[in-house]
Amino acid sequence: MHLLFLNNEYPPLGGGTGTVNEAIFREFSKDSNLSIDFVTSNRGSKFQSRQLFNNITAYEVPVKNKDIHHSSAVELIKYTILGFLCALKLIRKKRPEVIFCYSGLPAGFMGLILGAIFKIPYIVSLQGPDIPGFEVRYKKLYPLITPLIKLVWRRAASVITLSKKHEELASATATMHFIRIPNGIDLERFYPATVACPSTARARLLSSCRLIKRKRVDLLLLALSELSNQHADVAWTLTIAGTGDEAGHLKALCSALKLNDKVTFLGFIPPSLMPDLYRAHDIFCMTSEHEGMSMAMLEAIACGLSIVTTEVGGVEELFNEQQECTLVKNIEPEQICKMLLKSIVELSKKQPIERHQDVLPSAFRWTTIAGQYKALMKGTGY
Repeated sequence: MHLLFLNNEYPPLGGGTGTVNEAIFREFSKDSNLSIDFVTSNRGSKFQSRQLFNNITAYEVPVKNKDIHHSSAVELIKYTILGFLCALKLIRKKRPEVIFCYSGLPAGFMGLILGAIFKIPYIVSLQGPDIPGFEVRYKKLYPLITPLIKLVWRRAASVITLSKKHEELASATATMHFIRIPNGIDLERFYPATVACPSTARARLLSSCRLIKRKRVDLLLLALSELSNQHADVAWTLTIAGTGDEAGHLKALCSALKLNDKVTFLGFIPPSLMPDLYRAHDIFCMTSEHEGMSMAMLEAIACGLSIVTTEVGGVEELFNEQQECTLVKNIEPEQICKMLLKSIVELSKKQPIERHQDVLPSAFRWTTIAGQYKALMKGTGY
């Protein structure tokens, strides 16, 4: 059975969407009944093709991304045009049963047109910024593109959301049926340190994300400044992994708050090094305004870290009363400071304990998720 996948990002280009796509392909590579053509982009100036797995071929159109972590509007338009032309040739050569689109725009728009031309069903997996109201930096753009977003969703065979809150935000744009399939985690790579010894000298905090406005890392820094001012006896350090448009602003803010001796900016960390980075810390902090289902938080949970997070997509599904999650319900420095203090104090009271890998149910395993994708595609004719 032949499938066509569309996604403008794929490792090393892009963020969580590309990582999810790669994990799904790894599972699909085990199915000899599948063959997949995948249209994505590269940072170069020439078209390239490469074999990702025995049954999966990537066709990379030249987009020349300036930033490895996310695409500008111009770069997305370039991918849409060049990717569409590439997909057109592939479909004419070998007609796929289903077109799978990661994100409503631009991939979903390409699926809409290709599906109409060739009468092929397409599936859209919403990733976050493609939902109106999700991304702060697209605030002025959303009113212009919402009619197109609605059309893409309504013509699709299925539209996937990642979490309950993700679905609620999408439902505010269009009242329709969504299929909820979460992101997953590779537990062979992301697992706890054998023994977790709470640091008696200081709590080791970690934030791993793209440094963009929606992630609100500035609120985390403001909260930690308040924590230092009000509780000088509470010792902590913060490691920030990631790059993005807000990096310069955040470093300047860190200096202004006189936190340079406690906060370390690592920049981009290769995915292969992330498991060890998680295991070297005690508490994972996420102060995002919106999330579909954070891959970084999934990874941190799998590595046994305590979690301090705002009330965003994925929290309801990922945590229960037995798991260590300190929830910030009001996104403001004072509340974040209070929750951080609570988590650090709880950590300091613990004795060295063995961390276990039983915190995530099977619903968040890639094997399960790939099976759900396959079932969905079979429902459209695959």
